[in-house]
Amino acid sequence: MFSLDSDQEDYTVERWDKKAIVASNVTGICRVRNVIKFDLEQKRIFYMSTLSKPTEDLPKFSQDACKFVNMRLELKDSAMWKK
Repeated sequence: MFSLDSDQEDYTVERWDKKAIVASNVTGICRVRNVIKFDLEQKRIFYMSTLSKPTEDLPKFSQDACKFVNMRLELKDSAMWKK
């Protein structure tokens, strides 16, 4: 059985210069920050998912839902993905 799904997500370009294009978005109740980096010098694409902020302030139901889907994301220093 084969299934092909189409999906669309909007990203905000944070940086665009001669070396790289960096874009991100924050999605879902767990506030996951997805970052795509197009390295124009190395001609490579990098993708990273982290938490955009701590989840302790979310309602308990939301915290439980994030744990239920086994999300083990953590906050990362944004220096790796300079804006």
